[in-house]
Amino acid sequence: MDPNALWLLALSIATPVAGVVGFAIQLRQVRKARLENEKLALEIAALKLAAASHDQRIQRVTTDEVLRFGNDDVRFSRGRGPNPGPDYCAPSSPLGNAAGALVVALVLLIVGYAIYDIYRLVRWVANAL
Repeated sequence: MDPNALWLLALSIATPVAGVVGFAIQLRQVRKARLENEKLALEIAALKLAAASHDQRIQRVTTDEVLRFGNDDVRFSRGRGPNPGPDYCAPSSPLGNAAGALVVALVLLIVGYAIYDIYRLVRWVANAL
C-alpha cells in the first residue's frame, strides 16, 4: 500500500470516530446539566418550604390591633387586616394630587398652543390670499 492510501484509510476511520466521541461528550454534558437542574429545583423547593414556615411565625400588625391595646397615638397607617371592608377609603398622597395637577396643566398648555398654531395658520392663509 502506498502512503496516500494509508492516509485516506486513516482519515475515513477517524472522522466517524471523532463524531461518535463528540456526541458522547455532549450527551454526558446534557445529563450533567439535567442533574444540576434537578438539584437546583430541589434546593428551590426546600428554600420555599423554609420561607413558608418562617412566614408563619411572623404576624403582620394591623391598626385595629394597635388600637385594641390602648395606643391611641397611631401616626402611621398599618394594614386594616385581611378585609378592610366596604367603607374603607385608601389615604391619598399629596404627591399624587400634585402630579395630577401637573398633568392637567401640561395638557392645557399643549391644547392652548395647538389653538394658537391654528390661529396663526388661518391668519397666514388669509394674508396669502
